[in-house]
Amino acid sequence: MTTLRDASSTKALLKAINTGGIAQDALSGFGDDALMGSLEMLPSADSETRHSIYQMLTTMTETRNINRLREPESRSLLSSALVAGAGDKNPWTRASVATGLANVGTPETEQALTKLAEADPFTRPENQRIRYPVREAASKALQILKSRPVPPAGAAPQ
Repeated sequence: MTTLRDASSTKALLKAINTGGIAQDALSGFGDDALMGSLEMLPSADSETRHSIYQMLTTMTETRNINRLREPESRSLLSSALVAGAGDKNPWTRASVATGLANVGTPETEQALTKLAEADPFTRPENQRIRYPVREAASKALQILKSRPVPPAGAAPQ
């Protein structure tokens, strides 16, 4: 019998990714298998499933999970997927990838964050004013990214 913390559960958890945080959190710790499985799902996924996948990919960028990506190309694939998520049709998906983009912290992810912070068109009325939730999430993520110390030359990316 497998448990939620057993990587052999990856396929079943990917099928249940829309059920919420437990499936997403477990998958984010499975590393390469979960990354590759989720990337295979993205092209044909509906909006809700894409959103869930991008949330999981963002959680995968956290310190507790990122080192579970062991294949040389995995971090690059994760970064590219999050940049693609910054262009998703769903504004909540765009907002949810902001933290992941900041955690990856490459010039490409910073550029995607800057674009979201400066020009994302999604608005939401709140208390008789207009808010820009995606811009706000991206601006907050950019502040976090820019407040981090610059790693020494040659250091592995976070």
